[in-house]
Amino acid sequence: MLDLSLAIAHHLLIFAIFGLTCAEFWAVRPCVTNAAVARIASIDLWYGIFAAALPGDADIRRVRRYLHAELALFVFLPIFAAHMARGYGEF
Repeated sequence: MLDLSLAIAHHLLIFAIFGLTCAEFWAVRPCVTNAAVARIASIDLWYGIFAAALPGDADIRRVRRYLHAELALFVFLPIFAAHMARGYGEF
């Protein structure tokens, strides 16, 4: 029963990581403006902190390149996991 519980938790965490990565990819884009950040930040009363921390377009492009690579490499995760489960690569 412990093995089943750990396998379920493992798969749920992997799907959660994938979901968070997709959400991060969706959220990091150059169309986020000062007005949008101000609306979000005013709810939490942190406008001064968030407004001063807006990234430039070059920073956003660099992060999006990293996120593209991360999502592309994420595809190989279940492929390699399936190979490992079947014993490929054992010496």
